Amino acid sequence: MKIALFSIFFVSACFLNAQQRHYYLGEDLPADSVFVIDTASAAVALEARCAMPNAKEGRGEGRSWWGVAWDYRSPDDYDYIIMRPFNSDFGSLDDRRLMAVEYGTMAQEKRTVRAVETVASGVNMTKGFNTLLLEWDRGTLNVYAGSKGLDMVMTVKTPLPSSGRCKLISDSRIDVSSVVVEGSEDMTRSLLAGYDMADVMQRLAVSTDPVEGVWSYLDRETDDSRARLGGNYSVIILAADGGYEILYLDGARVNGTMWQPLMIKGVLKATPFERHYNLVWYDSMMTRMDEENHATLSEEGVFSLEFPLYRSRIRLFRQSGAIR
Repeated sequence: MKIALFSIFFVSACFLNAQQRHYYLGEDLPADSVFVIDTASAAVALEARCAMPNAKEGRGEGRSWWGVAWDYRSPDDYDYIIMRPFNSDFGSLDDRRLMAVEYGTMAQEKRTVRAVETVASGVNMTKGFNTLLLEWDRGTLNVYAGSKGLDMVMTVKTPLPSSGRCKLISDSRIDVSSVVVEGSEDMTRSLLAGYDMADVMQRLAVSTDPVEGVWSYLDRETDDSRARLGGNYSVIILAADGGYEILYLDGARVNGTMWQPLMIKGVLKATPFERHYNLVWYDSMMTRMDEENHATLSEEGVFSLEFPLYRSRIRLFRQSGAIR
């Protein structure tokens, strides 16, 4: 049996963010359609599948092309990736049909080519459909292309689109099969709770709620084949919306640079049973976990966070109502 490793306080196998995806079919796309990207996304992908029915063979640089423009402000101001079929040596016995994939910018009616890669296989060199996929993540744009599958063509250093406006561009008629726009939520922003540390400490200093306070790692019982410890956390628990919010304080070892004090680490939701709560937890990679988790506060003042699906338990002890 193949064992998957999950993360609770722990190391996650991959970084999963909440995603928003929008599909557009060719027949539903009016001319000059503009696609909007959420510029607050942590990563963005835009995939288009198009064909050039008027593409012809000939000498020199191919005359037919299509692609994707982003940060589109006007027909003379945008960044772009285009696909352009061409002949290597038109009319000769050694002639080959190839595809140029070009990255550049358009500004003040002047095109500046910044990178070009030549693709010799895996794409439709004539009038058939090709897919172009652009993925922005952490200051890098990865470009993929293909007629059936997708192969990486180039990687360039460029930030996420800033204006949010993208558009299909071409020099002549294109047939559009589909466009997909996807953005992944930036969890480092989403988990910011907006608390001020001085205000929180003042509130804890006068609180009589036995749940509110500063809680620190005590011990664990974990199935190491399912979960691995990613930090000895200290957290702050505050009453909120009929339950409690768990705020990160310190102790992260895995992904520690992404966690800031007072970010939301979890939520405790009240149940009909005293000192028993349903638990929403954000693991070390900020992935939401809410399936069958629960938490209990013992008479001795120990908080147990239970993750039955991962056969794991983390226990916390209450340091104080406020940091001195």
